[in-house]
Amino acid sequence: MTLIGDASKDLKKIVDHLMKAQDVLDAAEPDFVMTGRKLEELCKMHPHYLAKYDKYRIDMKGLYDLVESKRETLDSKLWRKYLEGYQRALSTRDIQAYIAGDPERVILTELMLEIAHMRDQFTACVKALEDASWMLSHITKIRVAELQDTVI
Repeated sequence: MTLIGDASKDLKKIVDHLMKAQDVLDAAEPDFVMTGRKLEELCKMHPHYLAKYDKYRIDMKGLYDLVESKRETLDSKLWRKYLEGYQRALSTRDIQAYIAGDPERVILTELMLEIAHMRDQFTACVKALEDASWMLSHITKIRVAELQDTVI
């Protein structure tokens, strides 16, 4: 089954995936080091690195959307509970305050913040690799034109 399908049934799988993604981020630095490596090796491995980090970025977007959907569903249930289940009529602000303070909703909001943070980290990795792609392309063109020793 897909990541989103699995996570939809069990939110613990989201936490497991976040831990795995954090391990990938922690081990990311060697993927960005270019000094001391052959240009051919860099050009061969670069698409692999770009695809790996972009996949995680897309996963984080999907997980964020899933948790946001779960939170909206919870908000709806809580809204109904406070609107129909209270003896006195509550104002809209009162209901919103009660919903915002619900422990389950707070957990989902914190999870959304964590996912958004990781998504932003993977987006930064993808952006850095896209910039490196541009640089590798230009280095290759300079070498093909045999201009690497030219002084401007």
